[in-house]
Formats: sequence, structure tokens, C-alpha cells
Amino acid sequence: MEECNNHCNTKIVRFMQPSIPESIVNELGWKMESIVLMTEDQPHRHWLIILEGGRHFKSGWKDFCDHHHLNVGSTPYSRFNCMNINQTQVGGHQVAQVGQQIPPVQPQFPTCHITVTYKSRNNSVVYLPRWFITSSGLRNRCCFLKLIDEKENPWEVKLLNSKYNGYSYITGGWKKFLISNNIKPRSVVSIQAIQAGMRPILKVSQVTLPPKRFFF
Repeated sequence: MEECNNHCNTKIVRFMQPSIPESIVNELGWKMESIVLMTEDQPHRHWLIILEGGRHFKSGWKDFCDHHHLNVGSTPYSRFNCMNINQTQVGGHQVAQVGQQIPPVQPQFPTCHITVTYKSRNNSVVYLPRWFITSSGLRNRCCFLKLIDEKENPWEVKLLNSKYNGYSYITGGWKKFLISNNIKPRSVVSIQAIQAGMRPILKVSQVTLPPKRFFF
């Protein structure tokens, strides 16, 4: 991954359409030809999106939607409903991070959705969204935790915190969990925090997605 360099303050906006809000483009004072999208659950994966008219997503957007099981023509996006325009750069392209907006009232059992990747499975590592870690009481925790599969079987894994980027991730058993539960790359799983404390418990279930439809 290429190094990111900060240039100005963060700008967080609602992400309801496949474009950058016109007000943000006007505030920047120039029209961009491209932008790099990142997601909270895959911070090392970069998606280069070519922009039309300085803000409308074109080339590269279909690949992003296909990978994350989104309908290109649908709105709003339930999994990516806000865009964090932090003005960092990767390879000369500006960066925007899309993710789930933190709800104003935290649910009793916080739940997030993660797309399983080949890299995540092969390296036995899965990154968790920061809002989920915070609302689950797991911020800056390094500990063992249990995953409960759909058959109510427990699996012991490790929760660690990256000193490089501050993200929390599950490792030490994640690959075995996926293989044993027949969860393949490109599948989407629901991760729900059902118990905090010294030995946290997360329930993991595979999400059944509707057939993909693309609009051009």
C-alpha cells in the first residue's frame, strides 16, 4: 500500500448517491478527475474511481459495487451510507473513505457487516469498523474472544489492535472458522457483539444476499 499524506481537514458527508456532493466540490475550488475509495473493513484495499464532471462516479464504480454486493443503481446504500473525505492522497489521487454512519443511539447488541476477501481468509485476519469496536466496548482491547457460529458452536480467536493504523482486527483462528463454516471469499457476514467483559463473545452469521442487478 502506498503511503498516505494528510493535506487538510476531514469532511464527513452523507453518502446517498454515487457522486461527491456538489457543495464539497465547490468548497474544494477545483474539479477532480479521479478519487480513491476505501472502506473501514478493508483499509488496505484501494478502489480507483474515474469521475465525470468532477464528481460523478464512473469507471471503477461497477467493480467496487460488484465486490461489495451493492446494486449500482440503488440508493441509499445500507452498508455504506456516509463518506469521509479526508483529503489524503494515494499515488496522486485524493482519498475518500466510505462506511457506516455511527447511529445516534447505540443498539444493545451492535452489529456490523463484513465482506470476506481472499486476503482476509488466507492471512486469517479480518478488520472491524471502528464504530463497531467502540460501541462494543472493545476499543484498544487485545484479548481472546469467542465467535459463535450459526450452529451455536464456540470458536476461540484473538482480538488485536494495529499500532500502524489503529484498527482492531480478529486473527488466530479466523481462517479455520471460515473454512469450517463453509464461508467463502466474497461472502458477507454479520458480526454481532452479544457479550462484553473479560472474554467478549461475537455471533457471526452469513448474510444471504438478493441477486445482483446492475444499471447502466
